Amino acid sequence: MKIEIISHPSGDQLPMLVDGNGLPIPSPNEFILSRRSLGTNTLVRNLRELSIFFHWLETNNIDLRARIKSNRTFTEAEVVGGMVEALRRGQGRSKKVQKLTVSPHTFNQRLTTLRQYLAWCFDVASGSIPTVGEQYERLRNHKDLVDDRLSQCFKEAPPSNKERAKGLNGQEADFLVGCLDPSRPEAFGRNATVRYRNYVAVLSIS
Repeated sequence: MKIEIISHPSGDQLPMLVDGNGLPIPSPNEFILSRRSLGTNTLVRNLRELSIFFHWLETNNIDLRARIKSNRTFTEAEVVGGMVEALRRGQGRSKKVQKLTVSPHTFNQRLTTLRQYLAWCFDVASGSIPTVGEQYERLRNHKDLVDDRLSQCFKEAPPSNKERAKGLNGQEADFLVGCLDPSRPEAFGRNATVRYRNYVAVLSIS
């Protein structure tokens, strides 16, 4: 599958996800239409993120619409060990060495888009049936279950090394200032003007 960008006479551009035969995949494209107020680049990124999910569905022979309407819920293994793990992997197709996993930020973006899309799919399905009854309750419970499992998978950014010293300590700062002091004959700089400029610049940010 790939993304095609349709240019309208009005100048608007709308990306579209198509399958291997070049035919539009209805559900994700309807979802993108509901978000057309967003920028083209954002919508393209959303479709790239959803294409990972649809590749996973295709690999596992899962009909998303049928699964949502059936009595069979997505298992924890399918959500956490399947969907989420697919989102973690790098998707580069070049012959260069690719990272096995993406950054926490990229993963969280993919996960956010998938959560929004699946919530939209469940809402579309539940909107076509009466709001009372066992089927409606089952759909809502299934939606909450999937959303809860996905929400627990968000990745925190790796902690920064707070113990690592940042900048110069007092002794190092004094040494640097001494090296730039224009009153000293050994100060760095081509001439007096440059030496004075360097000295002022360093003192102003210290």
